[in-house]
Amino acid sequence: MDANRQRFWLLADDHHWPARSHVDYRSACRALHLSSERSLGAMVADAAAVAASALERLPHAIDREGATAWWDEAASALQVRSHLPAPATLLELPERPQDFAPGHDDVLYVALADRLLLHDLRGRWPDFVLPTAGFQAWRVAAAAGGGAWLLERGSGRLARLRGCLQAARPAADYAATTFRPDPENADAPRLHLAPALAWPAGERPQAIAAHADGRLALLSWFGDGECRLRLLEADARVLGAAQTLAGLRFAYALDWLGDGGIAVRVPGRRDAPVFRPRATTEPLTLQPAGDIYPLQPEAEEAPFAHRLDQPPRYPVIGPALEPLHRLSVSRLARRGEAANFGAGLPHLIDSGDAATVWHRLYAEARLPAECGFVVWLAATAEPSPAGIVDWEPHVFGAVPAEELPAGPLPRAAWERLPSELPGHPGLGAWGAPQPGRAGLWTVLVQRHGRRVRALRGRYLWVRITLHGNGRDSPEIAALRAYGPRFPVRDQYLPRLYHETEFGAAADARVAPGEAHSTPADFLERFLGNVEGWLTALEDRVAAAHLVTDPDTVAEPSLDWLASWIGVAFDPALPAARRRHWLRHAAELARFHGTRHGLLLALDLATDGGVRGGRIVVVEGFRIRRLLATLLGVDLNVEDDPLLPGLVISGNSVVGDTLILGEAERVELLALFRDELASAAERAAVLAFYERLAYRTLVLLHGEQEGDSMAAEHADGLLRRIIELEAPAHVEVQIARASWPLLTGIASLVGVDTWLGPPRPPQPARADHSTLGHGDRVLGVGSLDPRLSGAAAALAPLPLPVADAGADARVAHGRSFMLDGGGSRAAPGRHLTEYRWRLLG
Repeated sequence: MDANRQRFWLLADDHHWPARSHVDYRSACRALHLSSERSLGAMVADAAAVAASALERLPHAIDREGATAWWDEAASALQVRSHLPAPATLLELPERPQDFAPGHDDVLYVALADRLLLHDLRGRWPDFVLPTAGFQAWRVAAAAGGGAWLLERGSGRLARLRGCLQAARPAADYAATTFRPDPENADAPRLHLAPALAWPAGERPQAIAAHADGRLALLSWFGDGECRLRLLEADARVLGAAQTLAGLRFAYALDWLGDGGIAVRVPGRRDAPVFRPRATTEPLTLQPAGDIYPLQPEAEEAPFAHRLDQPPRYPVIGPALEPLHRLSVSRLARRGEAANFGAGLPHLIDSGDAATVWHRLYAEARLPAECGFVVWLAATAEPSPAGIVDWEPHVFGAVPAEELPAGPLPRAAWERLPSELPGHPGLGAWGAPQPGRAGLWTVLVQRHGRRVRALRGRYLWVRITLHGNGRDSPEIAALRAYGPRFPVRDQYLPRLYHETEFGAAADARVAPGEAHSTPADFLERFLGNVEGWLTALEDRVAAAHLVTDPDTVAEPSLDWLASWIGVAFDPALPAARRRHWLRHAAELARFHGTRHGLLLALDLATDGGVRGGRIVVVEGFRIRRLLATLLGVDLNVEDDPLLPGLVISGNSVVGDTLILGEAERVELLALFRDELASAAERAAVLAFYERLAYRTLVLLHGEQEGDSMAAEHADGLLRRIIELEAPAHVEVQIARASWPLLTGIASLVGVDTWLGPPRPPQPARADHSTLGHGDRVLGVGSLDPRLSGAAAALAPLPLPVADAGADARVAHGRSFMLDGGGSRAAPGRHLTEYRWRLLG
């Protein structure tokens, strides 16, 4: 609400524009923008035959290392080529597979007749066959996080493969005292049929593609080759609404692009058209995006290759794949429309009064050269735009003359402030205002060509037409409509100057060459120029308190505001945390030099590091502890504050009572077993405490996930804050704890333990990693077995042979002899003993 008590209605979010044509809402910059689109032209005459032939071809596959696999009919095997000089055999199969694809878990999924073959690319376990009775997989798509999606061709049913196998281990059984899960593999491979997907009659699915975020895209044909796209969310149970691909027939393959678009293969085209699907519950038609992804002249009519990383690949003549890249050109629609009503529920702008005179429009927009938009307004007494005939245009930027009605029209003027709202930085994502190009624009709401130009009505309806040059587009971040108008003329001038025409006379259009409005109407609009400036000034005066509010003061003025109360910010402190610091300045001053003040300062500097448990301030004596002997644990970590004295003293406890240690064992015994301490020992404890008094340790738990600054800058900032906030007689040390939980080392819960996200496995590094301390020796999941070592890992190894002698039947109660002399050890080994077990 401004100084004249005029309120505004905002149009800025995606749902504020339910009806859009050739216009997109870009969530990244929160702005309306002309769509990227183009026309695809005519299709080839034999598109159906070409698509049918392409669908019968087995897709290729490519891994993260660039190795390419394909089906060799003559060899009845999957062949692979990598950077090594010659092709190699990946997998021999008894029949032609339906499809095969490498998974994100380094498993090759091969769809065969009524079964699925799982081949580990890292050689951790032998091939596994999963029966799929009643389900015939035709297309395979690697699912995010492991497993795969399977599509059945005839019925369109979907299935999700989950689970994994366990690495091969020695055949010996575990001892009865060994704790093991039951069943041994609790996450065995299993096939889940997706809930029944209601495919409309006549719609036939043809291809699938999985996105990294879990979404699944399905391409289908309807009728005479009409192409439809449907999305299935990761946790959804029903198909998304049909999104028809305009201008396409018989598209036979699709794949996701890195920006969320979908590229499709179309018969006869030398490029891959791109479409941008929407999350919608209503059927719609998608126009092809203006992005151009050309294909090589040698490109084959075949599906995209199965791959694990961007970009998509397509096959060319010979067993080779080419990446799909975009040309650095953009094609945008030259004209588009958006409205606050239309499909779905309208976004009502309701003033609550049928006599409302709508006052002014403010738009935050970027208007490149040869770009602009027109805001068409209409007002009604009923909450429906039905029956509106006259729309009133308000012009922003450059708009073709043929798009506008004849006669003088209201045109918006650029304002130097980012927003008419005092202290607001604006909603646009283009940075500082640019004169005549980007920032805030304003225009008085009026009806063109009328005797009285005031626009009256309870409900305001907004329709926007955007105009571009095909290469760039206007961007509209926000549109604000103010009302009801404050009558400056009627409030401050005599009745002589008030309006005298109403009804039909006021609504009458003026003829060419006549006066375009009544004198009173002209005066009102003339005074609107002065009112526009004065209202903005009055608003800034009324909102002067915002200049002294840490939440709303401009960023360049933060240091100026801090100087009022004697606060000087550290240069490394970001602007958002400076605002928090100012907000708590009084409390910081009150508790300066105390533990509470130090904790508050550290919490503000790290954006909640103390509240989140990432930073703990603890007195030094609490870190001293008596440790038991820990066999097999490397405690030689000299820079870890949680392991003090372990290398120097390392007191050991054997059993419950025997204590071996240094001369301070009496002090430590008294400290930890007070009930056994004598008077002399208690005196020693007091002396022990005195030596540790006035010492504080600031523990930084691991990496500061919530800190956007570099580690060295963050540590330097914390050290400077500690020097300023800690009492002068207290010695404060800052140290980084490297382990979240030291099990078996008397961890102090809430002090040297904390919860955090699991650490992803890191590959072992020479001269750096220690086995058993987190880093792992990770295999290479390559399609080429020569790169991954899977062939050697799964090759038959010479095994020991157990031979108990010839089979024999022995009567009950008769003795018999077992002879293990025929047994032999594995090569390079020898037998040392025989162990017999009675079975049954």
